[in-house]
Amino acid sequence: MLNRRLALVLCSGLALAQLAAAEVVNLPYTDPSGQPATVEAVLSIPATPADNGVRRKGVVILHSRAGWQLNATTQYAELFATKGVVALEVRMFNAAPDNPRRYLDQTFAAMDYLARRSDVDPSQIGVMGLSYGASLALYAATQWSAETFARNGQRFAWHAALYPTCFFHEGLLRRNRPFVERMKKFGFPEEFHDRFGTAPVYVFQGAADRYEEGDPQACLKMVEAIQDSAAKARFTVTVWPDTYHGWDQPEDKTVRDPMGCRMQGCEVIFKRNDSVTTQTKTLLLKAAGLQP
Repeated sequence: MLNRRLALVLCSGLALAQLAAAEVVNLPYTDPSGQPATVEAVLSIPATPADNGVRRKGVVILHSRAGWQLNATTQYAELFATKGVVALEVRMFNAAPDNPRRYLDQTFAAMDYLARRSDVDPSQIGVMGLSYGASLALYAATQWSAETFARNGQRFAWHAALYPTCFFHEGLLRRNRPFVERMKKFGFPEEFHDRFGTAPVYVFQGAADRYEEGDPQACLKMVEAIQDSAAKARFTVTVWPDTYHGWDQPEDKTVRDPMGCRMQGCEVIFKRNDSVTTQTKTLLLKAAGLQP
């Protein structure tokens, strides 16, 4: 464990050396009660100047239900910044999340912030998330979310979801009443998950994920439940064998979670897998149109 942490620190140091700046910015958004609010986000800017003033790609990065202080998203901000991408990690919460509408508005506020920067190409901004953030990245791919929260008609260029709870998204698509009623309580219409935009969506699942009861087909079943064949074709699912939830997080742990085993409640295993993390990063760069 010590060697692994040392390696992570050294790699992190090398990545940070290639950043011109990593600063905290405040993003304005509207909370679920309709009141103006702000949320912090960490902005990472590449050190190397863009060629001939060409605008850069951008990426919004969303953390898991464990909160932003886990720092699991920083590795992705550093990864993208070393490839010349302006990255923005949204600090959505550091305790239990409340209404996902709040965090969707923050997600689109982050896109708007990047789109208004003179060094970012508004048409080349992607969004990725981990676990809870992965589900937000999937929600953001729906037409309803874009129509409700996007500023100035702005849309994400691509979406990536790392270990989302695919069973829940499938339940919404198939009108599973407890799942639908859960989202309606937060102000989501029953049909909000039916229509998707035109951006590609990349989903990454661990085959042994206990949230999915270890069903390696869980995310494929979610995609199969999409009625629009054109939208379904824009989804790419990667399933990592013998891989648990949180394969890119700093430490291994086992927790009892009411959301585990398809909301029946069970012990969920979080287990780091360096090989899967590396392979996932390669595919994320390709999703963004970058060379690994």
